[in-house]
Amino acid sequence: MSIYKFGNDLTKIRENKKLSQEDLARLSGVNRRSVLRLENGLIKEPTIDTLLKLSASLEFDLVDLYIKDIYESHYLYRDLISSFDILCGFKSREEILLLEKKLEILEKDPNFKGKDYELALMRLFIKNLKTPIFISLKEEFEDLTSTRLNKNNLLTKDLSFLEARLLINICNEKYEYKNIARDDILKTIIFKADSYTLNYLSYNSLINNMYVNKEFKDALCLVDKTIDQAKINKYIDGNSLLYYLQFLCRYALGDERFIQSLDYALLFSEYMGNNRIKEVIEEKAKNIFKK
Repeated sequence: MSIYKFGNDLTKIRENKKLSQEDLARLSGVNRRSVLRLENGLIKEPTIDTLLKLSASLEFDLVDLYIKDIYESHYLYRDLISSFDILCGFKSREEILLLEKKLEILEKDPNFKGKDYELALMRLFIKNLKTPIFISLKEEFEDLTSTRLNKNNLLTKDLSFLEARLLINICNEKYEYKNIARDDILKTIIFKADSYTLNYLSYNSLINNMYVNKEFKDALCLVDKTIDQAKINKYIDGNSLLYYLQFLCRYALGDERFIQSLDYALLFSEYMGNNRIKEVIEEKAKNIFKK
C-alpha cells in the first residue's frame, strides 16, 4: 500500500494539465491545503467526494487511480469480503461507490480470471446494496448458482462466505428458498459457519422473523442468548442491531427494561461510528412510541 505513490501520480497529472495547486483548488472547490497534503501523502483516506471533485477538474478518474495505487489485488479482494459485514446494509452512497470501484479493478485483473464466480457474487451483493428495491435477488442468485446449489445439496454443501451471505439476505425477504424453509437454512448456516459475521447475521434474521410472527418471548430468549454469545466471543460489530431487537421484544412484552436496550443499541452504533444506523434506530423507535 502506498499513499505516496498516489500523491506522486496526482502531482504528475496536475502538472501535465499545466495547473498549479492553486488552479486545481479553484477549479475543484477543494482547498489548496488539502491538495498539498494529498500530493505529499499526508491524507491516507481522502473522501470519495474529494476525489470526484478533483477527477472532474483534471478529467481523470482519481478514484480508480487511488485504489490501484493503494491496494494490491489480493489485499483488495480480502478488503471487499470484509466489507460485507453485519452493518453493510447501512453503508452510504459514497461507500457503495467505493465498493463498486474496487470490484471493477479486480474484474479487470488477469490474476482473478479464475475467480469469475466469486466476483459475480460480489457484483450481485453490491447491486443489492445499491438498488435493493429494483433487484430480484432470489431469482438472480438462483441463476448465478444454478450449477452449484440445488434443493438436494443446499443444507449439506459447504457454502462459501459469499454464497451464505447472499442466502441470508434472501432469507430476510423470503419464507423459503428452493422449497426449503428459511429457518432451516439459517440454522444450517449457524451450525456450519466459521465466520462471526455469518453467525450473527443468521441469528439476527431468525430473531427478526420470530418478532414479526409475534413470538416475542422466544425471540427475546434467543436475542439474550446471542448477546451473551457475542460477549463471550468479544464480537461487538452487531451489538447495535441485537440490542435494538432486544428493545423491540421487551417493549412488546411490556418489560420496563426496554429503555436500557434502546440506550445500548444507540451506544454501540455511536461506538462503531455508524451515524446512519443510529439515525435509523432513533427514527424507528420514535415511530414505535407514537403507536
